[in-house]
Amino acid sequence: MRDFVADPRFLLQKKIEGHFSKLHPDKWIPLYTQVSFTNTRYSVAYQNGKKQDEIMRKVMNRPDIEKVWDSKEVEDAILKLL
Repeated sequence: MRDFVADPRFLLQKKIEGHFSKLHPDKWIPLYTQVSFTNTRYSVAYQNGKKQDEIMRKVMNRPDIEKVWDSKEVEDAILKLL
């Protein structure tokens, strides 16, 4: 993770995850939050994290993601992939 903190794409992904989590806290809890601040079993958090990574890979492949990251369209795409 340390190697990615200066990567603009990594930072954008974390921004998207945080934004979506605020809109839908019942549907998306970031992996770090699950492990550090909840009683979620690590094995469950790990599986959730793998699914979230898969979803975010698809979202981040969108060519214009930098411009539309906080749009309803991206929000709906994530909801559909959940």
